[in-house]
Amino acid sequence: MAFKVKIDKNDNLCSEMIRERDKNKCVWCPKSAKDEWRMTNSHFWGRGNKTTRFHALNCDTLCFQCHADNEANKQGKYRTWKIDQLGETEYILLGVLANSTGKYGEFEKKLLWEMMSEDNKKKAHLKKGWRGYILYPGMVKRA
Repeated sequence: MAFKVKIDKNDNLCSEMIRERDKNKCVWCPKSAKDEWRMTNSHFWGRGNKTTRFHALNCDTLCFQCHADNEANKQGKYRTWKIDQLGETEYILLGVLANSTGKYGEFEKKLLWEMMSEDNKKKAHLKKGWRGYILYPGMVKRA
């Protein structure tokens, strides 16, 4: 039986913010939403990794086709691209964070919603250096 992560309103808002940050264009190929392609928020380290689930450096806008192609190849060309995008040190740090213990319970969900809603209104995700959010047990902080 496959493990499926439940998508909630925080996931939806984060996805909207990432797609807006990337101008609703696939960062892998030239497709965009205006070309009638469905854009997705791809998590390099999967949504099950709670500490990086809402981290902006872990998320990229990909068209449906590129997302499907790269999902099965995260340790191949997607990994190489991600290292080029972030740099080796940032990539390693993101991996360490992804393998850290996080919690996404009701308290964290509520706190995250408040932070993301505030940042979304201010369009913080469109500013250079925005890094999203990190979840720890009993705490959510801006990355």
